[in-house]
Amino acid sequence: MIYLASPYSGTQAQMQQRYMDTKHATATLLHNKLHIYSPIVHSHEMVCRFNLPYDALFWKQYNEDMIKRVDRLWLLKIPGWETSKGMGMEVEFASSIGLPISSVIMDGTKLTLWNSGGELVGEYALIS
Repeated sequence: MIYLASPYSGTQAQMQQRYMDTKHATATLLHNKLHIYSPIVHSHEMVCRFNLPYDALFWKQYNEDMIKRVDRLWLLKIPGWETSKGMGMEVEFASSIGLPISSVIMDGTKLTLWNSGGELVGEYALIS
């Protein structure tokens, strides 16, 4: 099982775009038979519908509990990932328990997966 970390917090428009990008990446990876868990895809609708907090501190313990149950952490590098507090906390926790961490680049037509050593692992055409 793979935990897909992605940025979320920002303006309403940024959060919606980040959710849509993450949902697209998650669907593409699932389509390619990769078992992905995305906290953003899982919880965005609840945040909107039930007015749950969207900040990283509220979700920290929940996310850490999920990270304990996966085999690896993948970072979806979409706009906002470099400054995402939540992704920073997820990486810090995953590193502390020895999970391998890889990067996923989304370029508009495909997802490209790189391991922590900077080696190309795979490419997946985005589904429509």
